[in-house]
Amino acid sequence: MMKEQNLTRKIFVIVFALQTSLLFPIELMRSIASFQHHNWTIDDGLPVNSVNTITQTPDGYLWIGTEAGLARFDGIKFEVFNHENTPAFTNDIISSLQVDRSGTLWIGTRGGGVIRYKNNTFKAITGNSLLLGSEVWSIKESLDGSIWIGSGAGLCRFANNSFTRILLPEPSPNSNRTVRALLEDRNGHTWVGAGVNGLLLVKKRGSEFHAESMGLAGIEILTLFEDRKGAIWIGTIGNGLFRYWEDRRDHFTDKDGLICPTIWSLYEDRFGNLWIGTQGGGINILPAGSDRIIAYPNQEDLLNNPILYFYQDRESSLWVGANGGGLSCLRETEIITYSTKNGLSHNNIYGVFHDSKDRIWLGTKGYGVNYFKDNQFYTLTVRSGLSSDSVVSFAEDRSGAMWFGTLGGFINCYKNGRFEVYNDRRGVLNNSFRAIYADPDGRILAGSTKGDILEFRKDKFVLIADVKFRVNTLFKDSRGNLWAGTFGGGVFLIKGNEPIDIFTEKKGLSNNIVTCMHEDKQGILWIGTIKGLNRFQDGKISIFLKKDGLPDDTVYWILEDHNADFWISSNRGIYCLSREEADAVSKGTIQNVNPSVFGKEAGMRSIECNGANQPAGCKSRDGKLWFPTTDGVSVINPKDAGRNKPPSPVVIEKILLDGECCSLSRNLTLPPGKNNLEIHYTALSFIVPAKILFKYKLEGFDKKWIEPGTNRTAYYTNLPPGKYVFRVIARSSYGVWNETGAQVTFRLKPKFHQTLFFKIVLIVLFASLLPFPFLYFKKYLHDWKVRQVKRLKSALRSKNSTLPGEETKKYIRKLMYLLEVEKIYKDSDLSIKSVASKLLMSARTLSEIINDELKMSFSEFITEFRIKEAQRILCDPKTRNKSVLDIAYDVGYNSKSAFNRAFKNITGVTPSEFRKNQGK
Repeated sequence: MMKEQNLTRKIFVIVFALQTSLLFPIELMRSIASFQHHNWTIDDGLPVNSVNTITQTPDGYLWIGTEAGLARFDGIKFEVFNHENTPAFTNDIISSLQVDRSGTLWIGTRGGGVIRYKNNTFKAITGNSLLLGSEVWSIKESLDGSIWIGSGAGLCRFANNSFTRILLPEPSPNSNRTVRALLEDRNGHTWVGAGVNGLLLVKKRGSEFHAESMGLAGIEILTLFEDRKGAIWIGTIGNGLFRYWEDRRDHFTDKDGLICPTIWSLYEDRFGNLWIGTQGGGINILPAGSDRIIAYPNQEDLLNNPILYFYQDRESSLWVGANGGGLSCLRETEIITYSTKNGLSHNNIYGVFHDSKDRIWLGTKGYGVNYFKDNQFYTLTVRSGLSSDSVVSFAEDRSGAMWFGTLGGFINCYKNGRFEVYNDRRGVLNNSFRAIYADPDGRILAGSTKGDILEFRKDKFVLIADVKFRVNTLFKDSRGNLWAGTFGGGVFLIKGNEPIDIFTEKKGLSNNIVTCMHEDKQGILWIGTIKGLNRFQDGKISIFLKKDGLPDDTVYWILEDHNADFWISSNRGIYCLSREEADAVSKGTIQNVNPSVFGKEAGMRSIECNGANQPAGCKSRDGKLWFPTTDGVSVINPKDAGRNKPPSPVVIEKILLDGECCSLSRNLTLPPGKNNLEIHYTALSFIVPAKILFKYKLEGFDKKWIEPGTNRTAYYTNLPPGKYVFRVIARSSYGVWNETGAQVTFRLKPKFHQTLFFKIVLIVLFASLLPFPFLYFKKYLHDWKVRQVKRLKSALRSKNSTLPGEETKKYIRKLMYLLEVEKIYKDSDLSIKSVASKLLMSARTLSEIINDELKMSFSEFITEFRIKEAQRILCDPKTRNKSVLDIAYDVGYNSKSAFNRAFKNITGVTPSEFRKNQGK
């Protein structure tokens, strides 16, 4: 898991101590202030805390060479390769990594030679140990595609699938032949740091390469680097830093500010500052255009350890490998947040305003007003002439005078360095104003916390309307209408001196506490409230809430960028809302918006913004957006953030079937098994990877996209055999979807009982056996009836009955006729009296016959006929769709429960179980 360190301790925003802060150039201060620092160690999955080298392959994975193996990183987890799990590794100390133009990863080890990683396979390069040497220090690809390898055995070149030794000046006996550093400059020349031979320049003459000495003999070189100007920088062991540029040869030591003379790594940032990784002095920086190196005292964690390697990935994050300090990422954030450490009088900021003199004004409650000019903050308080140190609202008139709305200090005007207070003697009866506004005509308007709206006329304020609710914001649209957003009263439309219309929750507004209003370029009015964003067009209001995709229901301020998209401050950070998406939701063509959200990971100190005063955000002349928060003012450049970021690459890493890994081939066929399928996928972005969201779909099984959130594994159990396509897409932490994503096609082979052959055999067998249960039961029912008649006749013959023999036979025939032909047992109201009356005999005589000779009661006798009939119906294929309840009614029962009890008493199973057994 990624460890986020305390921002004030881990980001390089602490610029020395006060006595040295003036030494920093402004651009360096700004670049460092925008960095965040994250660190990973052995506790997070690194093999060890000593990181020697770093690179990134075309698929997006980051590779980290350590003292205990090679680690592949996707931003969330490390996968380690070493001698325990990868035969190609005979030594786990990784000293150099290089990705060539084909995407092959070259791995130099300190004792195990060279390993190549291609097509997901590691292969050790053997048979060239004499040329390569087992101790490899540096690998570089040349512009012509050849690979140069510096090792303990010297220098060799790999081209056309063969290795060639490059002859270097012969060192003295027993001297060091090691080549630790390689560099190919923009002219195609190869620079070599070669042991005691110092710095060499290798040039090609004809078909051969020759090395020329460039000085520094006897000095061991650790690293070589070419900057954007073409200067060659040389980091050495114990001899500081050298620069070769044009005809100049510069040497930087402790006299130039270098803390440690042993230099392991070099990196140039986008401002042209040179970052220097040292053995014992952490990171030193040579600012662009300066010859004075600056170091950071009291450096913690990462910076206390030798800095072995710098690497910038494709997302412009700077990765740092340290000896004992693990892996660190220094990422330039999208947002710079200024606080008291930068000169603000207080961190809780309210109104923000950009004036015509290119000053940014920032209000506080109780700590005066600040303005930012030429990268420096200035503060004005009551000592400067303000009537109150609580300033929350700003406006500028056409003369350039600044107007301040205060809490408890009426209205202040600041012009030519002096303050003028407008109070009750100048028409201002209330002393607190959260809304000061200069309308398009240049008029200064003010809304008080009591609800009165004033206009400045001829050196005093005049009441033009009273809305009875606290005024949070005022706005005049392109049609000349004046709108007032209030605290609890909704939005008032004002013409003349009276409100002509009021829009509240009853008229469709999402909430009556209105925080801001903005008219876009199409004339649509957008209204922010503490519960939702409202789109107001042609009298119709469309509402956007958290359930519609917004990160928060509270909308504090709305700004429009160069693409006509909206940037909105809230209690959950700052977010960019696509105008196109907002319109599509309003039209009903899509259901939800998908804004890009910026919070602490983007550089905010607090995600809680401030608002309900005017203005609570502004756009400066350079296009940057300023938003007040509870912990400083946050500044973002929309051109460098959000939707301009590329989508995150998506990779399907592996497929596990019943716990066994399957090779990801084009014609992937999975064997039959328990069908416990796991598909592992990832997205290769290192900018807040924990916020990356996924969607996946198994075509051929899933009917719609599955949304697992941040989970990176899909699980399927008992899949039927067939062909499937697994697709996965990802949404970056900026809200940008990679709609292409990744996919894998596979076929799941059937088990034997799932094959077509088995199914055909089963169908044929079932069809051939289908008549047998019915024929068997038909014969069984006939035999039962015969036995019943015989029992009845025998009983009557042996009984000393009062009935004559012929008359008894007649009754028996009638009784069996009633039961077998007329099926009187189907009558649910059947009784012994009704049967006896049909036989023209007494109920007592009939009862004696059944009780004495058949050893059963009348009801038992009837029940047997009913259950046998029910069995016949249940076995009949023509009545397979008939319900058990219907069958119960058919055979003379009034309830399903009575039928079930009787059936189970005779057969031992329920009707449903009987039917199921007959189907087997």
